[in-house]
Amino acid sequence: MKHTNKLITHLCLSVSICPFRVRWTRSLRGLALRIRQGSWSGSKRGTILVLVMIITAMIAGMAIAYVATTTSQEKMVSVSIDNISYEQAALSGFEMARAYLLSTYTANTTGWDTQLDNSNANSSTYYAINSVFPASPSINAGVTKSLFQWCRNINYYGNTYLAKIEDNSDGGSPAATDDTDGVLKLTVYGWGNGNDPDDRSQQILMECMVSYRKEPYEPTAAVVLGGSLKISGNPTITGTNGSIQANGDISFTGNPTVSGDVYSSGSIAGSTGGVGGEVVQGADPVNIPGITPSDYAYLADYVLQSTGNVLRVSDNQLFTPPYRGWGYSSGNWTFSGNTAYDGVYYAQFSTPNTNGVTISGNPGSEATPWRATIISEGSIKVSGNPTMNPAVTGQNIGLLAGKDLEISGNPSNPFTGLYAAHEQIKLSGNPAITGVVLAEDAEDLSNWVSSGSQFDITISGNVNIVYDGNLTTPLTDGYPYIKVLGFKKRIKAR
Repeated sequence: MKHTNKLITHLCLSVSICPFRVRWTRSLRGLALRIRQGSWSGSKRGTILVLVMIITAMIAGMAIAYVATTTSQEKMVSVSIDNISYEQAALSGFEMARAYLLSTYTANTTGWDTQLDNSNANSSTYYAINSVFPASPSINAGVTKSLFQWCRNINYYGNTYLAKIEDNSDGGSPAATDDTDGVLKLTVYGWGNGNDPDDRSQQILMECMVSYRKEPYEPTAAVVLGGSLKISGNPTITGTNGSIQANGDISFTGNPTVSGDVYSSGSIAGSTGGVGGEVVQGADPVNIPGITPSDYAYLADYVLQSTGNVLRVSDNQLFTPPYRGWGYSSGNWTFSGNTAYDGVYYAQFSTPNTNGVTISGNPGSEATPWRATIISEGSIKVSGNPTMNPAVTGQNIGLLAGKDLEISGNPSNPFTGLYAAHEQIKLSGNPAITGVVLAEDAEDLSNWVSSGSQFDITISGNVNIVYDGNLTTPLTDGYPYIKVLGFKKRIKAR
């Protein structure tokens, strides 16, 4: 009896430390009191001992379950921490692969995804344990090249990643030459326990399709200038988007007419009575896309070479001027006469700061305009009375100069499309343009238009510019980037 009382007392004390079992504690204390007072018979005491043993077993079971749950939760937290760490490693590989693609390929790389065929791949079909960046073919010695796989393993706080770039075989076969959509497949693994495949723990796997992208530039005004503007005489700028945007001062003299708004990041001087929209000084600078002729050399049907020869791109044949109205003199390319041949002409110069393209005469007519796109690494000067529209394959580029652009004369029919220069622009006389005039005003190296002048761009005479918007061009807005077309992530066991 004495031992029983002690057992029950200890049991009560043990149970009483669990606040969520207060009711049981009180019942057991009552049992202990009644046993001490002798109000229980021997058979009842035996029953009580059995009950106490059952309750003790239940409490022990709960304690074991509690310990097991705590251990499981600790393991879950540990796994979660590992997964986050592996995911960070995989994301590092993902960003490294995007940077590699961006620095290696461009939008004009012939068949962006077909660069991964056997002749161009510098490694393939392997999981490098000790690879370098970019992967060396020597690591892949003896392995048949089927699809390009670029790998890089880096220890990232004890974890590692593998980045793999493949052709996505949209042509219906594994041959990369069938792939024409400009899309690649990027797979990245992130794991722990080092680079040895036998030691790798579970992995974080990321898969996506990627492509090289540049957003197209869509002009929102008829005249877009990276510098200052002097507008004089009686020019008219009209149309739905007949506005001026300039990242410099604007000076109005004479009687110019602007149907839209005039925005200047500098000051606006002179009478603005002919402006139909808002006149805003100190406006935020507008984005001016870079005018780089070499970016559009791929459009060329004919290359006017700096050596004085004309290259016909279709069959790689060289011709000596005069060729189709083109002549070459003192480092400059000239076009004169009234007979013209359609196409995209790309002019090269050994000294683009001082040389350029000069167009004179009266080529084209209203019924049959000269469908020509002129892209020059130097300057461009147009006089006479040509009737010009962009070439069919010129992507709406009329004239694009790597230096200065000047248009004068008295053409009876409007030029159409985009007229752009990397440096300055001068419009005078009576030319009409249905489209956009864009001067980047990035430098002042050529003196064909202005050099050190107070105003970088001048529009005078009776120039007429009409722009209703919706002009699509190959110019780009901002920097290129790798676009992710689809993305999925999952945890993969080793």
